[in-house]
Amino acid sequence: MKGFDGNGQTGRIARRFGVPIVVWFVDDPRPILLNNGNHMGPDMTAFCWEKEHIPFLRDAGFHKTEFLPLACDPGQFVETLSVRSLSASMATPLGFVGTSMVDRFAGNIRDKFLWSDSLSPLVETCAESLIADPALRVQESIPAIAEKLGIRLGFSDEKNITWLAAYIIHHASMKKRKTIVNGLLLQGIETFGDPAGWKELFGNAVVTHPNIDYRHELASVYRSIAININITSCQMPTAVNQRVFDVPMAGGFVISDRQQDLLTMFRPQEIATYETIEDLREKVRFYLGHETERRKITDLAQKRILGEHTYAHRMRKITGSF
Repeated sequence: MKGFDGNGQTGRIARRFGVPIVVWFVDDPRPILLNNGNHMGPDMTAFCWEKEHIPFLRDAGFHKTEFLPLACDPGQFVETLSVRSLSASMATPLGFVGTSMVDRFAGNIRDKFLWSDSLSPLVETCAESLIADPALRVQESIPAIAEKLGIRLGFSDEKNITWLAAYIIHHASMKKRKTIVNGLLLQGIETFGDPAGWKELFGNAVVTHPNIDYRHELASVYRSIAININITSCQMPTAVNQRVFDVPMAGGFVISDRQQDLLTMFRPQEIATYETIEDLREKVRFYLGHETERRKITDLAQKRILGEHTYAHRMRKITGSF
């Protein structure tokens, strides 16, 4: 809801002139609506990249709510569409592009609620529970888990609970990334972006690379990695993130954790997936030795994305809803 002013004038002006307002949420809507919920209007439509948030958005007062997944901008990777000989530019056999999500990245979340170090065991327990059960409703589970641990929250209002839940989800995502990368250290995984954070987690056990500019450097980085690993954030129990679109469009190959929405958007032959660390290690070994298979999957994924998953497709979905 960027662009909404604090006094709600944006919504009032739009309603005055009969201009419909559409909000496409591509991040957890709960913290976003903390400051904008009072500006909701009956003529506002919400699209959301994660279908699990649809009931919350409906209850929040949106006139209409619909699921709308992420997509890709082919123009960002247009130079890669003719790329067929990938091996020449591959400098890294195995890589993960993304931050470590260590605590220094979460500091601004803690600043938004009444944080106390006494909450650390609660955060840890909730994060572990979320990793074990991606469908866990963190915000609703906090009071019961706190009571079980004998932890006094010191607050029960929506703002503090919402931001505490956001911090738990962030922490769980960090632990998930740490576990996956740790499981691939012996196979030589390298990280791209946030070198200090990754060194904080693994020291010299991992080769790190500097931060990457999305618009000018990301495509070439994806192409330079033989196997890109995708690790979905814990704020997405069913949805898929940007990598499953961007990596193939850049001419790279990706192995993604198996998300519910993934196989509704891609056919099995168009995407490689993993479910466990052992499964991932085995598939890394296989695909490193089978470049032809990697290229075949990448080509099929590109065709699917161009046919169904560009931002032009998503905009047609939005404008066609009126």
